[in-house]
Amino acid sequence: MWRSFDGGLTFDHREIGSDGGGGDSEIEFTLTDVGFTADLRITDSAVSSTRNLFETWTQQGVGIEQDRQWLAHWCDRQVFLGYHDFVLEAEIVNRSDDGGATWSTVPTFVSPPGTAPGAQDAEVAAHQEVNTFSGPVVVDPEDRRRLHHIRHLERRGQRAHRDAPIR
Repeated sequence: MWRSFDGGLTFDHREIGSDGGGGDSEIEFTLTDVGFTADLRITDSAVSSTRNLFETWTQQGVGIEQDRQWLAHWCDRQVFLGYHDFVLEAEIVNRSDDGGATWSTVPTFVSPPGTAPGAQDAEVAAHQEVNTFSGPVVVDPEDRRRLHHIRHLERRGQRAHRDAPIR
């Protein structure tokens, strides 16, 4: 992660990797500078959290086999990790209600197994090579009880975004 403490005039680098991680990371900060990263490890994501701008952090595995991980939060306590499960071909979310200290061990399915966007479309799957259609996870600013997992589909150069609200 590259950090700046002077409005972007200078930067320093902080490595927040994980054993078995590939450096494919998602970064999320709350308004009070609580930070989260999710480093993709295929078997799960190594989710790190910090309260001091990543001078120090804790890290734990969250979720199951996955690709395209995304973080979202509501305040400092409610944090979500959304991802594409490439074995089940499903979009999934894990949740923390204590600021990332603990996470749900049973994920919430956004889409039933075998129905991830593009899973049924051989032409799209061949074009993309693998199913990586997941997009960001967003907490609805009008109703924090709703979480949206944005999905991206591409067919013959045309793009469409689909929204899957989660309660």
